[in-house]
Order: sequence, then C-alpha cells, then structure tokens
Amino acid sequence: MGDSSLRKTLLILSDIPESLGLLEYALKDEYCIVKEVIDREGLMNLPAAPANLILLDINITGRNGFDLCRRLQEVPETENIPLIILSALNQEKDIIAGFAAGAVDYITKPYKLSIVRARVKTQFKLLHAQEVAEQANQAKSKFLANMSHEIRTPLNAIIGMNRCALESSPSDKVRRFLENAKSAADSLLAIINDVLDFSKIEEGRLELAKRQFYLPDLMEQLLETYALDAKERGNQIVLEIDSHFIHTLIGDDQRLLQVLVNLLGNAIKFTENGTITIKVVIKEETEAEVLLQFQVSDTGIGIPFEDQSSIFESFTQVDSTTSRRYGGSGLGLAICQSLVGLLDGTLELESRLGFGSTFFFTARFKKSSLETLPLVEVEKSLDRQLLPTPLRILLVEDNQFNRELALLLLEKEGHQVTMAVDGLKALESLSLESYDVVLMDVQMPEMDGTSATKFIRNCEKDSLDDSFGHRKLGIRLIKKIKGGHIPVIAMTAHAMSGDRDKCLEAGMDDYIAKPYQPDEIFRVLRKVLIASHQSTSCGA
Repeated sequence: MGDSSLRKTLLILSDIPESLGLLEYALKDEYCIVKEVIDREGLMNLPAAPANLILLDINITGRNGFDLCRRLQEVPETENIPLIILSALNQEKDIIAGFAAGAVDYITKPYKLSIVRARVKTQFKLLHAQEVAEQANQAKSKFLANMSHEIRTPLNAIIGMNRCALESSPSDKVRRFLENAKSAADSLLAIINDVLDFSKIEEGRLELAKRQFYLPDLMEQLLETYALDAKERGNQIVLEIDSHFIHTLIGDDQRLLQVLVNLLGNAIKFTENGTITIKVVIKEETEAEVLLQFQVSDTGIGIPFEDQSSIFESFTQVDSTTSRRYGGSGLGLAICQSLVGLLDGTLELESRLGFGSTFFFTARFKKSSLETLPLVEVEKSLDRQLLPTPLRILLVEDNQFNRELALLLLEKEGHQVTMAVDGLKALESLSLESYDVVLMDVQMPEMDGTSATKFIRNCEKDSLDDSFGHRKLGIRLIKKIKGGHIPVIAMTAHAMSGDRDKCLEAGMDDYIAKPYQPDEIFRVLRKVLIASHQSTSCGA
C-alpha cells in the first residue's frame, strides 16, 4: 500500500492573508491546499471538504490562539484531524501550552519554509503509518473472527458427537479413546478462547458486564467443574470463604470465574497427590461495595524465583519442557492479570520451587440493594418450571453435522424438530407451520440468521421491508403470525465480543455460542419460553 491511498489534503488557517499565500505557495506542489482566514476573534468558516492535516498559523495576541486550537479539537468536522501550530510565541511555557491544547507539532516563528515542508511531510508519514496499522488491526480482527467461526463450527460437532458416544455405554477401551478425544477437543477450545480474549484485551475491547450474583454459588460452580480433574490427580480441594459473607454482588461473575478457573486449573495441573486451597476474605467493606481477596494455593512443583517476574507475560511458560509436558498457550496468566485489573484489583504470586505456589488477587464489587435469590436458587426455580413436551422446534442450521447433533439432543428430550438449511427456507417453513421456538444459526447461505430474524420481526408488526425482497413470502408469514411473537434463539459459532449484542439487536430473544453444552440449550429454551409466556399473559 503506497502513500496514494491517503488523501493528502492540507487545511491552512491563518489570521494573516499573506501567510496563507506564502504557505500555499510552498506546499501546493505536494498537497491539495484548502485555506481559510481567521478573524481577530478567532472565528472562521470551516470548509465542507475533509482535510487530513491542519496547519494553524496564529498571530493572535494572548492565549486566544491556543483557545482556537482547543475549539478545533471540539468541532465535529475537525476534532480528529491532527494539527500543527505555527506561532511567534516561542517560550517553553508557550510550546507546552500548544501541545496541551491538542497540537501534534509546534513550529516557532520566524520559520523556514523548508522546515515547515519537512514537518508537514513527517506528519503525513505518521498518518499513513497509523492508517496502515489500523487496517492491519482490522484485518487481524476479521481473520480472528473468521477463524473462530470456522473452527468452532466443526468443533461443536466433534465435542457434541463425542459426548453422545460417551453416553452410549461404550466398552472400556472405546471409552478411554473417547475421553482422550474429549480432553483434546476441550484443550483446543480453551486455546481458541484464550487467543480471542487476548486479542480483545490488546485492542481494549473487553468490557465487563454488570450482573447480580451470589459468590458462594459461584464458588460451588467452580468446585463442581474441577472435582473430577482434581480427583484423577489425587488432589484434595479445600474451600475457605469468609463466614460473614452474605451479600449478593453486582459485577462480572463470568470474568471472575474465568480468573478462578485458570488459577485452579493450573494448580491442579502442576500438583499431584497434594492439596489445593481456595480462600476468599473480605479486605474492605462499605455500605455500597466490598473489596475481596481471593487466594489459590497448591502444594505442587512451584516456580523458580528467576522465572516469577516473567510468568505474567504473554506466551510465556516457565520453560519449554513445561509447555510440552503440561500444555497451554502461555496466555492464561497474562489474561488473568488483565481481567483482575479490569476488576479494579491486582494479581500477585508467591512460590518456592518444590513447595508449591500461591496466587492471590483482589477484586472490587458493588453490593446489590435488591433482595434476590442466590444464583443456584434462581436456576433451581427455573428448573422446576419444566419445558412442555413435545416442543415444536424449527432448527435452522446449514452445517450437516451440527444439524444431526442438535436433532439428536432435542429428539432425545421428546421434542418435535423440523430442519431448515438457511434463513429463507426457515421463513418458508414458518409461513406454513406453527412453531414454539426457532433455533437460528447466523452465518448461512441464501439468507443469514440476522436477516431472517429481522424479516420475522417486521412481519410480526404487519410491516414488510422491501430491501429484503420476498414480498409474497412476507404476506403469507404476516397472515400466519397474526401479530404474535415467535421466539428466536441464536445458536452460532460467532463468539467474538459484540456478537451477542448484534444478535439481540436483530431481534433474537437469546444467544447460545458454539460449542455448547446440552444443558445450556435447555436452560436458554426454558428462560426464553417462560419470558415469552409471561409477556403473552401480561398482554392478554
């Protein structure tokens, strides 16, 4: 990519008409020049044509010139355009004030035109480098999103079919093969998730959610997840949680759980026939919030002192033999440190080679003022509200293996499933038959899942968007829906930051990321159908 990809338009602003002419003469051979005169009050007419760089030649007395610079940073037409100041104010404090006002460079008068040309050229080189870097970053994000989708799609079928095979009473020999395959697939999924999280953290796109959660329930979920792994390695897990802890908290419980999962997983991996202790204590508490300290200790192999300072760096293992023997991407602790920082805490390590390690971190959470059931009780309450059987489910999925997997899981629970291979065929099915819920893939040929969902929502409002086409199909669907609401759940391998929000903005009722667990499908089905029933009851 050459410099020609960047429109080299230079906006010159000055309160001296002669300076405009001089600067235009010196720069017109290399740049497209747009010039405007500033009056004595610092007022000007900004051109409609966008510029890539502003050259502000100010001779206004006092600080008005710097005020003008600040105003240019606030006006929508110029707020993102780099600006160079040319000024007779040449004291150190003046130059500092110019940079503080938003300038990227400062040239003092009297100046040489050759110096101005060189400084302008340097800024355009920086602008070009910034554009190249942004395009590379966008290309990386697009590549990661595509790779994530393309890997998750078959991985969903691999993990799901393997689970079904394990549930089919295989022989001991075959079970061992299947369990090894499951372990390998789970490791691959963990690496994919680590790479995506690391990318989001690098770009500053990782945001924390704000949800109510009950910490003891979260810790119970953590222990249940790792109970079998710990037992297989002869380890005992001990949980010690502050007995005074009774509050429901507000924060990102899933990111907190991600940190704990990583630390506990490492402790189990590097410990054999030992003890792993998890402690949670209240460090500070006010009426509105609480600062917690989490501690994960093990009696495992420990970390050499000389490696402890680098253990939180990206793609770092203690040594190459660790990577080969224990696996991992070397991203887990780097991600944990970033997540703990987002939780307004710090992550630290104490370790002695041969005697084990202790990782401890703090995290700050708001207290909930609402009287809510603990998370587990909410889930149990939902579990008691059984799904009606059979549900009439429209499964929209273009991948044959994932269709077969979902069909197997849903029919096993007694539900009636109709399949469609793209969004357009899903709309045709909906115009002919009634369904309780639609499980909708997103990336499909002919018509994708978000477009199909928007089409459905328009038909629910007796409205047709001609940009979608298929007017006759829309009319049939409007007659079939009769102003009702069809629950649509995304079931997709699009699992990047923001993908869930895109699905919800398209009108979907909820979202399931692939690879999924069977329990997750039925939990989301239950939640969506209960909400839909309650909404219908209230509207009746």
